Amino acid sequence: MRPKLRFLTLLCVAVLFIVPVLSSCRGGEEELTVGSISERIRAEISFPKMIELSPEQLSSHFNLSADSFSDFSVYISDEDEKADEYAVFEMKKDTDETEVFNAISIHIADRSSNFRQFPPEYEKFQTNVLRSKDRFLMLVVCGDAERASELLESMGAVPVAATNK
Repeated sequence: MRPKLRFLTLLCVAVLFIVPVLSSCRGGEEELTVGSISERIRAEISFPKMIELSPEQLSSHFNLSADSFSDFSVYISDEDEKADEYAVFEMKKDTDETEVFNAISIHIADRSSNFRQFPPEYEKFQTNVLRSKDRFLMLVVCGDAERASELLESMGAVPVAATNK
């Protein structure tokens, strides 16, 4: 009877140590959501005071319908004279990615021309960071494009097409 008890004890101890190790072998990659991506951008990149756009405001800012996305998060500077903004979109499976990319490219070109007379703000649009991963599309317009690029790429995002550069 003692050998069985000892075997069961060793088995339980082994399971307690092996299960966490095996579960951590999934690659350690967190599951991305619009909220988690948006939070990391907000936490790791310096922005002026930002406001979040509602679904109703999305179409006037990007000329895109909220119906094209499972979820999205768009923040723009609270100050009209600041170009800073970031957006994270999770596209629905039936959404035409090219149409979304084109709408964002047009948005960048339009906003860029609005800031042409303000060189530091204009430069932010010229160095915009547009990345994608799976069904996610991320745009960051800020004063530290290199940091924004590194952050998005650390999440596995890859460059989309060059936009207005």
